[in-house]
Amino acid sequence: MLLKRGTQRAGLPKILVAHRHSHAFLLINAGVSLYVVSRHLGHCDIQTTVNTYGHLYPNTENEIAGILNERYKESN
Repeated sequence: MLLKRGTQRAGLPKILVAHRHSHAFLLINAGVSLYVVSRHLGHCDIQTTVNTYGHLYPNTENEIAGILNERYKESN
C-alpha cells in the first residue's frame, strides 16, 4: 500500500506487477523481515506474503545446519 500511495502522490502511473515483485525481491534480498515486507506491501496478513513471495527467501537449512554444527563443536 505504501508503494501504491507514494506513486499516486507523485503522479506516477500504476505500478506493474513486475515492479511490485522486484520491489519485494529487493526488500527480501536486503534482509528485511517477512513481517516488515508484508506490512510494506499492504498485505492483510503475513500468509499472503508467504504465499506470494516465500520462494524468494533463501534456503536457510544450510545456515541452520552450520550454526548447529558450530555449537556442537564448541560444546565438545
